Amino acid sequence: MKKNRNLILAQIYKEQGYTRKRLAEESNIPLRTIEDIEKRGSGSYDTLRAIADFLKLESVDDLFTVEEVDENNLNEFYVEIYKLAKDKGVNLSDEENQREYISFMKIANEG
Repeated sequence: MKKNRNLILAQIYKEQGYTRKRLAEESNIPLRTIEDIEKRGSGSYDTLRAIADFLKLESVDDLFTVEEVDENNLNEFYVEIYKLAKDKGVNLSDEENQREYISFMKIANEG
């Protein structure tokens, strides 16, 4: 089985009563940096360590969940994502657009 790491930064800071803006102000980490980390699902170790320390987490790993992914179902998932994107007119010709669309779909499905 493949393991998938998912950033749960927003969930953690909201549970602790912070907004993204307040987290940025009080942790002295630029708001744009936090936005970029949430968008990409990752960031530099030093920045993630600073955020984890500010939120009083034991480890940078606490910013992520790890889930096992059945590789047999993974291809079906990506086919469905591709079909949805194509139906919506999203250009998935390059890897960056693919990552952004997948991130968007994850966020949309959380709500």
